[in-house]
Amino acid sequence: MSDGPIARLSTAEQLLEEIQDIKSGGFRSSIQTARHLYASGDLPHKLADFLNAQQFSSKAEAARFLSISPASVERTLRQNYISENMLYRIEAVVVRSLHVPGLSKEQASELEARPWRLTAGPNTQAMISSLSGRLAKLIEALKESNEVGSEQSPINTLQRAQLVAMLEAALASLRGPAVNAKETGAVFRWLGRILKRSGEKSVERNVTDAMNSAFSEGVELIGELAQQPGLSDIDKIV
Repeated sequence: MSDGPIARLSTAEQLLEEIQDIKSGGFRSSIQTARHLYASGDLPHKLADFLNAQQFSSKAEAARFLSISPASVERTLRQNYISENMLYRIEAVVVRSLHVPGLSKEQASELEARPWRLTAGPNTQAMISSLSGRLAKLIEALKESNEVGSEQSPINTLQRAQLVAMLEAALASLRGPAVNAKETGAVFRWLGRILKRSGEKSVERNVTDAMNSAFSEGVELIGELAQQPGLSDIDKIV
């Protein structure tokens, strides 16, 4: 596969991948605490890398970012197990920290507050027209693939169905007078993660090429939309 717009997974994406691996490994129940416990795997190391990348001035600041106590941060970084509650709390924070590649933190914050963007501009319409074709091609390739969903695939059969559904929803949304750039951006962010993993797994070339094209144009469209004035509510376009 040719090099795409993402050269490597960020520390946040690596941490999310590890969390998914931990979840798939199952849990054991603790009789003493009545909690579900997971083996930490490489989470302490990847969590430390993620926190270091945020350049916090202190451990207390890192703890506030994770919405847990400094003592809980220390235990999570040290112990070889993690509770289900802590695992999901960390996952939620990391997901919120992600934004579409190429966007500044200011643009990502603006999309969070005012996600709706009008699509009537000629440049935006041209980008949507091209992207719609890319998405349709990718959806078809995913449905016809013999390798996506297999044991060697970056996603399983259920995840393939979910990805197709999300792509179809994104394609449908592009036909409207306005697009929720935040939700659409999340689709392309997930597609980018799958695309990166596809380079290390068994996936047909036509599928990875279709993913790469759709991802590249999707990121470009979100970048274009992020430069436009935002609306907090779709009702305001009427």
